[in-house]
Amino acid sequence: SDQCGNFNTCTKLFTISDLAREFGVTLRTLRFYEDKGLLTPRREGNARLYSRRDRARLKLVLMGKRVGFSLDEIREMLDLYDLKDGQETQLRVSLERFREQIVALERQKRDVEEAPAGGSAPAATEPAATAETPAAPVKAAPTPGASEKPETARGTTEAVELTKLQQTVARRMAESKATAPHFYLTTEVDMSRAVEARKRIKAAAGEGDVVPSFNDMVVKACAIALREFPRANGAYKDGRVEEYSRVNVGVAVAAQDALVVPTVFDVDTKGLRQIATETRALAARVRDGSITPPELSGGTFTVSNLGMYGVTSFSAVINPPQAGILAVGSIEEVPVVRDGEIMPGSKMSVTLACDHRILYGADGAEFLARVRDLLTEPVFLAL
Repeated sequence: SDQCGNFNTCTKLFTISDLAREFGVTLRTLRFYEDKGLLTPRREGNARLYSRRDRARLKLVLMGKRVGFSLDEIREMLDLYDLKDGQETQLRVSLERFREQIVALERQKRDVEEAPAGGSAPAATEPAATAETPAAPVKAAPTPGASEKPETARGTTEAVELTKLQQTVARRMAESKATAPHFYLTTEVDMSRAVEARKRIKAAAGEGDVVPSFNDMVVKACAIALREFPRANGAYKDGRVEEYSRVNVGVAVAAQDALVVPTVFDVDTKGLRQIATETRALAARVRDGSITPPELSGGTFTVSNLGMYGVTSFSAVINPPQAGILAVGSIEEVPVVRDGEIMPGSKMSVTLACDHRILYGADGAEFLARVRDLLTEPVFLAL
């Protein structure tokens, strides 16, 4: 592929050598930007082919790095401008806006460097002294941080080695955010009837009987919805979506300085009491370190609940290669309106994180609405 002088009209594809030669960067640098999700080449055999969109993004990345932007800041701006291959106007406007920001930053940097020492403005001609002439401002004293050295300002540093489990979690979460385009949907669930239902179950339970928790209800509701929306019970792999025949829900459990997701298998076929028994057994095995690899695999969807810590809502990171994860907040007592009257009620916020390669906005919204409806009328969880 030849170099393309005007990226607004170029329609060619570029190899990694083309871009390296044109922009004067190494192949290693380009692969690093790929790993960070800034470039998304198409693979044909062993070759990487870059589109005009990739070429424009690389140009913006290098411009941003030149004036000191971090990769996270550059990624945010690239996402904001939403460069799309084949849309010349969008590419041109995005590049112009990016250039405007860089020019403004360079001008600001130059003004700071050219300012007199101490930040004072150039001296003006001193006016004749009068009785009303104000006194010269008192120069502010330096703060304690003025004498600090960068290498000692943070105090002593202790390097804490991560366990293999923590390293695995860190790697998988980084891969998820770098490769899966997340989007989030949030709704509130009226848990008033669920609260009353659990009270009745608890009152009727015998000594030693397991009483399902609200999280068990959420797991069951997700399982029913996953059976009705099979795409949400799938994964993205090698350019296609795989839909699974079994509904296996992972339940995030806080282990020793790590997060572990054991799996409850075939949740759609089990009752609430059996789900509760299995989740408690899995959580206990996670905390005592006796959990086995098979119990940590095979999940097709994940539920993460921080409501017990008083967290009202949060957004979770998808457990790859799954299509989504449901983040569950605490149940709050709030006034609600029923039949035109205000009365006490219980609300719970849930946030669904979706992989946009598998689920689109309407797909995720319909799935989340079904989960909400099932929790609002918990009698359906027993059917």
